[in-house]
Amino acid sequence: MERSAPPASPEDARPPARDAGLLVVEVEVARAVPGAGRLVELPAGSRVRDAVRAVGLSPEGAAVVVDGEPVPMDEPLTPAERLLVIPTFSGG
Repeated sequence: MERSAPPASPEDARPPARDAGLLVVEVEVARAVPGAGRLVELPAGSRVRDAVRAVGLSPEGAAVVVDGEPVPMDEPLTPAERLLVIPTFSGG
């Protein structure tokens, strides 16, 4: 007689854990659809400039704000951070 597999434990039902070497930040681009932030996964140790590039913008043509304060492009990211990227324009 064949034995059936033991019932699945609650741990088996959980989604796989994210790679510990990744961090997730929310990036919203100003002048785009309001409130249309997008989650971006980046390697641990990434900087603000990496998040800007991940949404298809050039760090040289953007400013970034966190909690109402401008942050430098070389600022290290922290998990669950929410960035507001403001594309800069020139010309006339």
